[in-house]
Amino acid sequence: GQGLTEDGEARLEAMVRTTDGFELAEVDLDLRGEGTLFGERQKGRNDLKLASLRRDRVWVVKARRAALDLVTADPDLSGHPLLRDEIEFHTFLQFMFAAQWDALKDHAKRNGIELIGDLPIYVSLDSADVWTAPEGFCLDGEGQPLAVGGVPPDYFSATGQLWGNPLYDWTAMAVDGYEWWMRRVAATARRYDMIRIDHFRGFESYWSVPAGETTAVQGKWVKGPGMAFLSRMKERFPHTRFIAEDLGILTPEVEELVRASGFPGMRVLQFACDSGDDCCHLPHTYVENCIVYTGTHDNNTLRGWLAEAGPSAASFARAYFRLDGTEDPVWRMIRRAMASVADLCIVPMQDFLGLPADARMNTPSTLGGNWRWRLLPGQWTDALAAEILALTATYERR
Repeated sequence: GQGLTEDGEARLEAMVRTTDGFELAEVDLDLRGEGTLFGERQKGRNDLKLASLRRDRVWVVKARRAALDLVTADPDLSGHPLLRDEIEFHTFLQFMFAAQWDALKDHAKRNGIELIGDLPIYVSLDSADVWTAPEGFCLDGEGQPLAVGGVPPDYFSATGQLWGNPLYDWTAMAVDGYEWWMRRVAATARRYDMIRIDHFRGFESYWSVPAGETTAVQGKWVKGPGMAFLSRMKERFPHTRFIAEDLGILTPEVEELVRASGFPGMRVLQFACDSGDDCCHLPHTYVENCIVYTGTHDNNTLRGWLAEAGPSAASFARAYFRLDGTEDPVWRMIRRAMASVADLCIVPMQDFLGLPADARMNTPSTLGGNWRWRLLPGQWTDALAAEILALTATYERR
């Protein structure tokens, strides 16, 4: 066959060099150059050049410092009315979103529906959180991260995932009883009925990557706050229900932390088939205090997974779930999850609909095409509702 073009080689080199979305987007724009949109010639770049985290990091740091100096000297921005107006506009947007969300939550509650919300372990460098409480983060004198978060190479990526978020200074946070975190959990608890704690293993130990690295390969494990933090959270929120997202690279120490916390962990059917017959994701190994998913937002749909699974995983799935053609294989696997002892069973709508891989919600470490699936008019039918109701009634999950 034909070899790669020069542009193709450059793109591959960029993907080997980094997983940073900003850098990959800029490489793409550099290679793509001018184009057309609806027949009109486009330049690809605005005449007003935007700062690049890849090329202009020094200027980004200077701009951040200038902004800090500005708000320090003029806290109410009385001397900068246009900037104050813009901030107040975004404050208004947040107010409106909160009002609309509260209305949605009340509507769901009246209809017997509970909402599970995610509590991401990290926040963005440019977030209000870091801006207003920099003492709780590992930053240098210029307000830049000394190290950033991520995960080492795993099931999803051979070079790991470089998230780029600043890491917490847990020692500093412990001084006031993790009050910043307590306020964050309180705000999340007001919005949801149950909170899924993202990357739970990071509270036992977390992957620390030196700032400036382009992949997560060169990171190291650093001890987290452990039960000292979780005990404080349980003490402050005794009636809040939590889920421990305990996926990824687990150690005996992480497993013990999940047990000590008392929070239910997560089990994923697709991981059971990929991991073999000694895996905690196999339904016959479940304890009651766990939550089973046919797949999470980061997984393929069940039908997509079955179509793309390797020979070993596919063979294991056929044997374990008895995918013998007597029932749709997706529904057979859903039935097995429902029949397990797990306290809660979560099935994505794409799996109830039996949709293929193009309905996948998210593919980790990729750009574009994610979080776009929507339930369309006509997909949710009375027949499907009746089938789901019958399944939940059979396994007493009503």
